Amino acid sequence: MFGKAPRFVPQKPSEVPGPGHYTIPEQEGWDAYKQGPLEIVKAERLPKDKPYEGPDAIPSTSDPTRTTKDASRPGKKPEAAPNVVLLRQQIEALQTHNAKLERMYETETKRHQEQAASDKQRIEALVKQTSQLETQLAVAQKTQLESKRELERMADREKTTKLKLERLEAGNRDSGDRSTKTAAMRKELDELQKLHEEGKKAHRAEVQQLKSEFEKHQKTSTDQVAALKKQAEAADVKAQESKKLLLVAQSEINEMQMYGKLAADSVPKSKLEEERLVRYELQMHSIKLERRSLDKDVQMQELVAYLRTSKDQYKLLQSSLADAEAEIAFLRDMTTADEDRSLALVTEAQSLLQDELTERMTGLQSDLAYAKVMQDYHAEWSQVLLEEYKSAGHCAASLEAALTAVLERTAELDGQLQVANVESGTALKRAKEADAQVLALQREIESVKERKEQQILDLATEKDTLAEEGLDLRRKSEDAHRRIQKLETTVREKAAAEKALSDDVEGLTDALQDALRYEHAYKSLCQEVDALVSRNQLVEREAEHLSRFNAEILGHTNPGQKIHYLDRIRRDLADTKQKLALSTKQRDTVLEDNDNLRTELHAYRSLSESQRRGTGITRVNRLPLSMSTMNSSSPENVDTLPKVLEDQTLVIPRSRNSPMTLEDLM
Repeated sequence: MFGKAPRFVPQKPSEVPGPGHYTIPEQEGWDAYKQGPLEIVKAERLPKDKPYEGPDAIPSTSDPTRTTKDASRPGKKPEAAPNVVLLRQQIEALQTHNAKLERMYETETKRHQEQAASDKQRIEALVKQTSQLETQLAVAQKTQLESKRELERMADREKTTKLKLERLEAGNRDSGDRSTKTAAMRKELDELQKLHEEGKKAHRAEVQQLKSEFEKHQKTSTDQVAALKKQAEAADVKAQESKKLLLVAQSEINEMQMYGKLAADSVPKSKLEEERLVRYELQMHSIKLERRSLDKDVQMQELVAYLRTSKDQYKLLQSSLADAEAEIAFLRDMTTADEDRSLALVTEAQSLLQDELTERMTGLQSDLAYAKVMQDYHAEWSQVLLEEYKSAGHCAASLEAALTAVLERTAELDGQLQVANVESGTALKRAKEADAQVLALQREIESVKERKEQQILDLATEKDTLAEEGLDLRRKSEDAHRRIQKLETTVREKAAAEKALSDDVEGLTDALQDALRYEHAYKSLCQEVDALVSRNQLVEREAEHLSRFNAEILGHTNPGQKIHYLDRIRRDLADTKQKLALSTKQRDTVLEDNDNLRTELHAYRSLSESQRRGTGITRVNRLPLSMSTMNSSSPENVDTLPKVLEDQTLVIPRSRNSPMTLEDLM
């Protein structure tokens, strides 16, 4: 019916510049949503490229045509969270660490059980020694009682000898009776000498037994002190091992913090290349649209198609945004569940470490208490032995006094005999043999006295040696007490150091928990910012399309159709301005929250960049959002576009005509 010729006669493009070509451009940063709904904004035909707000502002040298999918297409699902793999690795590392701790705990329990068994055996041996010493004390007491009884017997015999001497004085006339009496006296003296020698032998045997017991006790005390030293050294080794374990735990915590920071700062390479592809495609599309805008006939033909497809695209974009929001919510739930599990595992590992440290400290305290008890027991036992030695010395002194009394009495008897010889001059001849016997007895008594003096000297030397040995023992016990006090002070200092280390570990765990919370909040805010940026880009694209449609419609010659299109465009512009105002406000609030979270995260950073380890992920520094807003655009990216296109062997000439607005066309 109708031909397919153009509706209007095509006109040649004039080479004369437009009316707004030489005007000064207005200042940037004016708020678009503050203008009226029917006011037409002067929009540039070639919008300036916005700076890339990803982790890297430099475009990649890889060929963007090799990527297959477009990130801006509807229906594409976001990538899975990269932190899931890291969390699984951390969980496996914690499980291995827990297994190591369980093995160490089992070995420590076995060793403590063996020590307890050896301590029980030592206690049983000490109990046996105490029982033996008690029996020896009972024997010594019995010997003392026997010596007392013998002294009483000697006193009784002295009384009997006195009575006999009185009888001899009464019967001086009978020489035969005197001879018999002297023989009886000699027998009694022999018996007394035998008893004295037996007492000396018993005393020497007792002294030797006490010396042997004292030496045995000294050996046992030295062995126990050596065992205590070994236990103290083992405790030092345990404290060093616990310090090493704490240092290993701190290094693992630092590695966890590093991985968290890397996960927060890094972006996958595929996403970066896809976003660059989108950028290049948009640039190519804008260049094509610029070429088409030069030809007005083509603009009029494509205008109707753009208006028809704009609504369908808007609906599809809304559906894709709803799908993306649902997937973001699902991913948030997944990340929160994984983080809760990892935190529970970390807290369990820390509780196991603290329980092991407390058990080790209780074992050391029990060993120290046992050492103190044994030291007190040895000190008491040494005091008891010294008291017994003193009592034995007193017994020896009493025996010596009794012997001296007997000797004095014998001397008195000799004097009485001499008096009797003087008085009985008539009986001297008969009693010559008795006198000779008496002289022999006197010589024997003198020899006995000399022996007694030698024995007294020997006893004095033995007393001096025993006193010196007692002083040496006291010095050794004092040295052992001082060493034990030093060991106690060292153990206390190590316990305080372990407590300080446990407090540091608790503080680090609290800081980790706080940092994990802020990291999760930062990730969620980043996702929301990305969603808002994508919405803002869509709105800006629609605004650009509408501005271009506005410019194309103003070139139409039909006045009725022009008015119809102008009203429709003004309504669309009013709606888009309102949406832009809401989106910019939401974006500003999100940016403020993001800045606050970043400041809080920087407060928790304790490692410098030089101490970070290298990883397989491409880590790129991210530009701060405060440096460039969402709606700002830099002229540097516009200049870099032709360079990139020249590298790809594709040169596109730029239009010399200036951007046209509705006011210029009117």
